[in-house]
Amino acid sequence: MEVVIDLEDEQLVKKVSVGTLEYQNYVIYFPKAVEISTSIDGKSYKKQGDIKRAYSQNSDVSLKDFVVNINPTKARFVKVKVTNIGMPPNKGGSWVFVDEIIVE
Repeated sequence: MEVVIDLEDEQLVKKVSVGTLEYQNYVIYFPKAVEISTSIDGKSYKKQGDIKRAYSQNSDVSLKDFVVNINPTKARFVKVKVTNIGMPPNKGGSWVFVDEIIVE
C-alpha cells in the first residue's frame, strides 16, 4: 500500500502513525514494514524513517499503531508505504488492514 497525503501547504512534520489490525485466523497480518518519505513539490521524496517488523504468531484480534518518529522537517507531501507480509507461514494469502494515518 502506498498513500500520498497532501497537507495543502508546507508544515513541520515530526511523526507519522499508521493504525493497523491483525487477525491471523482470517489472514490479516500486521505489516512487515512501514516507510515514511516527505516532499515539498510532490515529485522528489526523501526517506525520513521506517519500521521493520518480523512475523510473530498471534491468534488474537489485535490493533496496533506503528509510529515513525522523524527529525522535524518541512513538507507539503507525506508518502506512507506499508508492506504486507507476503506469503505467510500457512502458505495462504495475506491482507494488511490500515484504518487511519495520523501526521503530526
